[in-house]
Amino acid sequence: MASTKDDVLVEEGLLSHKDYSSSFDSEENRPIITKPSPRQCNILYTSCFILAGMAFSLAVLSLTASARMAALQPVSLYPGWELDPALGPGEEPRENGPACGTSPQEARERGCKFDLVLYSWVPAPCYDEEIQAAYRERESEWWRERGGVGGERIPQERAALGIEESLWLSWDYHEYHCKFIWKMMTRILRNASMGVSGRLLETHHTDHCIDVLTGADPGPAEGISTLVTLNYSTCYSRV
Repeated sequence: MASTKDDVLVEEGLLSHKDYSSSFDSEENRPIITKPSPRQCNILYTSCFILAGMAFSLAVLSLTASARMAALQPVSLYPGWELDPALGPGEEPRENGPACGTSPQEARERGCKFDLVLYSWVPAPCYDEEIQAAYRERESEWWRERGGVGGERIPQERAALGIEESLWLSWDYHEYHCKFIWKMMTRILRNASMGVSGRLLETHHTDHCIDVLTGADPGPAEGISTLVTLNYSTCYSRV
């Protein structure tokens, strides 16, 4: 009677029909699960190993490339300075700029240092302590007046303070100066974190040093004949 009642309810849509026969499928109706062969397992393991190796290699290459790129980027040792941007094609450098102000006191307050080779106040990224120390090993003759005869000789220690607006030296100063300019440029090229003073980028100054070092410009016969005037240098970025 129960089954008849259920049939009536099914016909009236009040009870859904359930087929319980699927729970008792025969063995032949069940899906056959096959175990992978050893060869298939080896292929699978080999594929996984190759993919893992490729992923590892890509990761190593990516890290190596990043490290090399980081090494190529100049590391600024002076994050507080804004250097003049690197010169573009055909662009001429400015010898003096606003970075060090217009007076020795202002230059010191801004953190600039006095470069005796250039006789100029320069931003810290353009200052080379080793070059300055080597340059000052020679005691040059510094005078207030041209010729030096009967004039006042200035000690090099005072000249190195960067407070004298102008001084006179002997002509051989040019040769000594140009040799250190050459050495200075070599050190700058080997150290990407250093800036380049605008004076070093001037073509006419380079030509002058070539003439001095090759003897093409022997200079005047007069002894104390070279005038240097105080400057406040620009400092150009390498990149």
